[in-house]
Amino acid sequence: MSHRIQFWDCSLCFTFPVVRLESWRPRVGELIDLAPVNPFAVVMLAQLEANATRPDTHRLVRKTELVRQLYHWGYKRDNVIRLFRIIDAMLALPEALEPVFEDAVQQIEEETQMSYVTSVERVRLKREREEGREEGKTEGFAALLSSLIMRKFGALPDWAKVRLVAADDTALSRWAEQVLDASCIEDVFK
Repeated sequence: MSHRIQFWDCSLCFTFPVVRLESWRPRVGELIDLAPVNPFAVVMLAQLEANATRPDTHRLVRKTELVRQLYHWGYKRDNVIRLFRIIDAMLALPEALEPVFEDAVQQIEEETQMSYVTSVERVRLKREREEGREEGKTEGFAALLSSLIMRKFGALPDWAKVRLVAADDTALSRWAEQVLDASCIEDVFK
């Protein structure tokens, strides 16, 4: 594939190969051989697994095995942590399977007598994911309430926007109930 751009009397042509990730599926053995020296091979293995599995026990087994290999491929601690985070994000598991995965990682660390990803880091990563989900829910709730208020009363004044952005779930829920009976925008935010 190539991309060409021309500006005045100058031109630039950039030619690059395009490789479909799935074309590597029959060559997984090569990726496994490359993985100890090439972190991109590890990322490709994780993405191939993500494409091939649903978030179920089979994915749990494959994710655990990939993490187990990280400990044996000889990466430095910082690289193991980075690759662990990528694998963890790509091969997301249902909440019910997360404790099983955490136990498996702890067992791997005990077997190899290496603790690259500490329990504190695992807890922090889990908490960050949960906080991100909660924050997303609150933002979505605020956006929905904003739409309802605008539909009923027209454009939102700046003071109302500020209150919506700063609100917690309890306030948003109360205002959502009040918007139904409110006769003016001020009544929503009482």
